[in-house]
Amino acid sequence: MIAFEKAMNYTHSTYWETMFPQNYYLALLATHPHYRRRGAGTALTQWGIDQALAAGIDVGLEASPMGFPLYQHLGFILLEDLVVKPDNDPASVLLRIMVHDKNRKSFLVRFINIVRRIGIALRQIHVGFPSCQSIKFGINQQLLYPTTLV
Repeated sequence: MIAFEKAMNYTHSTYWETMFPQNYYLALLATHPHYRRRGAGTALTQWGIDQALAAGIDVGLEASPMGFPLYQHLGFILLEDLVVKPDNDPASVLLRIMVHDKNRKSFLVRFINIVRRIGIALRQIHVGFPSCQSIKFGINQQLLYPTTLV
């Protein structure tokens, strides 16, 4: 099993199947470089948040470092930083596991943030994988967002 798949399996079993089992999950959101910073990512994500709020369920995602400020601005709370590091490769990927705090006062989210701040939640996964491996993202309940790249 490659490192990224192992990390995704960990996040899904720990967060999206156990802690937040009723959730919409943002599988992947990307914007073409020529169209960044125009509000498309914000609009799509806000649409998903609105759908989840109307349904009364949570929204979860694994943010890249580039997407983290957007999600934080929209009310997502950091649950865990997950460093994915393959064996025999100096590169690593930081996944920031986040959930939208629909109540803005969730005890569980506050508790996890305290634990994260003292450094307990940081995990490193070391598994080798080929450099040209494609990754397929899984979806917990529904594909919430259009799949077309903007």
